Amino acid sequence: MLEFLVHLSWPHFPPDIHIATLKIPDDLLPERLSANQLLKNWRRHPSSDKLANLGVDWARSTRNLLLRVSSAVVDQIENFLLIVRVQDW
Repeated sequence: MLEFLVHLSWPHFPPDIHIATLKIPDDLLPERLSANQLLKNWRRHPSSDKLANLGVDWARSTRNLLLRVSSAVVDQIENFLLIVRVQDW
């Protein structure tokens, strides 16, 4: 959420954003995409299409339900991307 909201100004804040909490089973290990696997300037805003395509390619592969990625905003934080359309999970 922070990765999205940090680039918005208050008048442009979407009114329909919701927050949900999910319990992920301990045996469901996320795939990890570390900062050194990303493009050299991956924290730059706006990001490049190549960077976006890494996530799109991962989502299309459906090889894992979760992807763990470094935060572009805060070094010590990681984000988890969730595919909600994977039928095998």
